[in-house]
Amino acid sequence: MKYFPMFMDIKGRRILICGGGKHALEKAGRLAPFGAQIHVISENISAEMEELGRRSCRGTADGILSEAEEFGKRSYRGTADEILLETEEAGEKSCGGAGKRILSGTEGGEIVIEHRRFSEKDLTPPPVFVIAAEERNENERIADLCRKENIPVNAVDMQDICDFIFPAMITTGQMCIGISTGGLSPAAAVELKQMVSEAVPDNIDDILEWMVCVREEVRRRIPKEEQRLILREIVRRAFAAGRPLTEDEIRCYF
Repeated sequence: MKYFPMFMDIKGRRILICGGGKHALEKAGRLAPFGAQIHVISENISAEMEELGRRSCRGTADGILSEAEEFGKRSYRGTADEILLETEEAGEKSCGGAGKRILSGTEGGEIVIEHRRFSEKDLTPPPVFVIAAEERNENERIADLCRKENIPVNAVDMQDICDFIFPAMITTGQMCIGISTGGLSPAAAVELKQMVSEAVPDNIDDILEWMVCVREEVRRRIPKEEQRLILREIVRRAFAAGRPLTEDEIRCYF
């Protein structure tokens, strides 16, 4: 296995996206819900990405961020044709102006859009990681500069110059599951995502929040060597019921 799965807190941390097309927009949409400080730089900013900057100047930042988030969510739960249709429809929009636009969002996040070519100075201060979503030659240049500074880089659809890849994700308010085939078959990852999604209870967030209290109660009242088995049994029953269990239903464990 080539890629190590790791979950990172990126809230308030700077992430650089080099590119302004549909792939860059999709990545921004996936990252935005996690509260990152997203910096977008490209000479070729798409109409939809430009729309983010133009409308942010009008003070409608929260709505714009929601649209970017929704784009990312829809692109990973829809079909390729649906994603293409959304991109084509976005391309019909027009807007003027360039330069730097700052989009303040929820969860302390922010999107900065700059209409220019990426340069080495953009790696200072160093971002957590860089997403290269330009043409092949430009992505290779970006990747080389990042590696000189020991900054991880993801080049969209160019696995040979990637330090990391994005998994197929299943997310709720509290839960995030990442699925990867190591880049061998993105289609298989999407199919696995669908299979796993169907196994996740509809009320998973309620169950997870409830389990915080249950876990504390188990730690307080159950011998340490028995705690793990008891907790797994309670979780299995809650998943089967599709909801948190009642006090009567868990009384037998205490």
